[in-house]
Amino acid sequence: MVGALGAQIGRDVTRTLEGVDLRRPLADVLDVADAALAAIAAHELHPVLVVDDSDTFTRLGEIEDRTPLVSSFFGPVLRAIADLRAGIVVAVHERYLDMPEYRKADDGLLETPIIVPALDDRHVEQILDRRVEFAAPGRKACDLLTGEALQELYAIHRGPAKLNMRLTLTVCHQALLISAQNGDQRIGTLAIAHAARQQNLGD
Repeated sequence: MVGALGAQIGRDVTRTLEGVDLRRPLADVLDVADAALAAIAAHELHPVLVVDDSDTFTRLGEIEDRTPLVSSFFGPVLRAIADLRAGIVVAVHERYLDMPEYRKADDGLLETPIIVPALDDRHVEQILDRRVEFAAPGRKACDLLTGEALQELYAIHRGPAKLNMRLTLTVCHQALLISAQNGDQRIGTLAIAHAARQQNLGD
C-alpha cells in the first residue's frame, strides 16, 4: 500500500513539475513548488520540508563575513519557504543562536526549538561504523583505523573541530586518502594529524 501510494505521489509531483523552467522569477518557482506540495497534500498527507544542512546556504566560497548570507537565508528566503503548504524543519549549528542576524531574522518564524545533544565518542564511532559498513560490509571503524587513530579523531572532534561532525568526517576521509597513497594497511595517528593540519585543525 505504501509503495503504491508513493508511486502515485511521485507521478503526481512529476506531472506538476514537468517542463518547468527553474530559471523563472522566484515567485513563479515558489508557485510551482507550492503546486507540487499541494499534489502531495491531496493524498491526505502533510508534507514537511527538511533543511538538514543550513550551512550549505550560508557558506559560499571563501567569504569571511557570512552575516549578510545568514540574515538573508533566515529572513526573506526562509519566510518565502514557510509560506508554502508544508511544515518546515531547519537544522542549525549552536553558533547561530548567538548571532544577532539569526535572532533578528528568526523572530517567531521557527516555533519550536529542539536542542540536539552533542555527539560523544561512542556516537562518533557508530557513525564511522555505518560508513565503513556501507563501503565494506562486515567491517567496522576499528578495522580501518588503529585504536590510537580513533582516539586522536575523537580528540579532534571534541577539541579543534568543536563537535562539528562534518569536519571530523572530512579529517577521517583525508586521512584515508593519505594512508592509501602511502600504502598503509590502516589509518594511523600520523595520517590523522596530517589530515587535521590540512583542515587547519592541528599544529
